Amino acid sequence: MLYGKDLSYFTLFKLNSINTKDFPDKVLDCVKEISDSIKSIEFVNNNAVEIWIKKEDNIYCLYLFGYDNGLIEV
Repeated sequence: MLYGKDLSYFTLFKLNSINTKDFPDKVLDCVKEISDSIKSIEFVNNNAVEIWIKKEDNIYCLYLFGYDNGLIEV
């Protein structure tokens, strides 16, 4: 999941084993839809990525993390 609490933003990604190499580009495409001004991208807690962006005159943080337990298949 790519999640931005202060922006009320989230995107769920479903990875297939065939095209996982495209995943970073797809994440960056989503981030660039919000802002072209990426300030920082860093790994945190060994299981998440913190992405800081500037939109208009504000700085926001997006988190990219696994959300497998948040999806329930019925």
